[in-house]
Amino acid sequence: MSLDIPVFDLKPLKKYFNYFLIAVVSIAAICIVSVTVFHSQYFLSVYYLQGNNNWYFLGAALLLTYVSGTLQKKSMKAVQQAEDTELKFSLYTKYYSRKLFWGAFSFFITGLLWMMTGGKFLFYFFVFQFVLSLVFHPNKAIITRELNIGEIEFI
Repeated sequence: MSLDIPVFDLKPLKKYFNYFLIAVVSIAAICIVSVTVFHSQYFLSVYYLQGNNNWYFLGAALLLTYVSGTLQKKSMKAVQQAEDTELKFSLYTKYYSRKLFWGAFSFFITGLLWMMTGGKFLFYFFVFQFVLSLVFHPNKAIITRELNIGEIEFI
């Protein structure tokens, strides 16, 4: 371990990812059990959520995704512009935890809409989000690139 190379502790990121994974698996289990126990995909069905009105929810989801992406880019820019390494690491940890929170929240909303409407598209999107949630695992190469530091030692 050289004194010149900054040391980044992955333990908080792994802890946040484990909480995220527990939340996602719990949400998936609750949604699947709810749909199968009630023997109908429409047990929470509301007339407003049926039919073509799903496009409104999809549009709202896309708008929220755009806003969230813009805020994440702004947050990442602040991380990359920080001069102090410790401040940069601290800001990145906050950025990562917020990213996981919004990922879990998005998964929850998709699961809720799938339970309420029973739509196949929302089910497929739910499964896609579940599989995609593994991408959030803390990766050393991605962290190094996002922090914009030449070399980092990870513990």
